[in-house]
Amino acid sequence: GSGDYRKRRLLETVFDAMIELPEFKLVVKLHPAEDPALHRRVAGERRLLDDIVIVKDVNLFDLLRASGVLITVHSTVALEAMLLGTPVVTVNVTGAPDVMPYAERGAAVSVSDAAHLVEAIRAVFTDENLRRRLAESRESFLADCLHPVDGKAARRIVDLALGMVKDSPGRGNEGPQT
Repeated sequence: GSGDYRKRRLLETVFDAMIELPEFKLVVKLHPAEDPALHRRVAGERRLLDDIVIVKDVNLFDLLRASGVLITVHSTVALEAMLLGTPVVTVNVTGAPDVMPYAERGAAVSVSDAAHLVEAIRAVFTDENLRRRLAESRESFLADCLHPVDGKAARRIVDLALGMVKDSPGRGNEGPQT
């Protein structure tokens, strides 16, 4: 279907960029339900099978922490990468509007033309102004999407739960029933 065509087009775009970026190692993290056959087929067509690592069962956070950049279409993994400070490049070569506003909000670099992916990846590593802008926009974007990223989420959840228990009918500060 059209989903397979879009996925193939994305893989071709990213794998073609890797041919021009031999100094980088691409690790493709599959979705838990995803079949690696198409990835292997496209990598084989480009003679990249030995240069691309395709993984499924690996700790995502360890992988993101070790990565210099995350390349995605619109996965929520981008939010996790941003939380860890990993720059994000979104690729959308379909002509359709972006599903998530990562790049629109300045928190990611957007690539809509396959010819610009190599340049975008290199810029993430070499352009200090770009890295600074991404970091600044990422903080604001994450705060809007995830509430303050301050390490106090568990405390807010506990306070909310306690407030809900206190305010529920038949509960509160009445003390034990005798």
